[in-house]
Amino acid sequence: MNDDMFRWRLNVAAVIIDRSGNVLLGRKNPESKHLHFPQGGVHSGETYEHAIVREVEEEVGIPRSAYTIVARWSGLRYY
Repeated sequence: MNDDMFRWRLNVAAVIIDRSGNVLLGRKNPESKHLHFPQGGVHSGETYEHAIVREVEEEVGIPRSAYTIVARWSGLRYY
């Protein structure tokens, strides 16, 4: 097994698209040149769905009652 594998943790990311087709992207701060989807690590014992609901609420303030999860992909990790 590759040692790098143990430095990466499970991650979730939300691609949020409104009814008009607009995609939500954010910046960590106003000076950042990088755009990203709401995302973050999965806590120990947490399901992927719980993690994404938590991250979306924490990062953009959208409550679970305001959206529908329509697709899921697995295998995301971040360093």
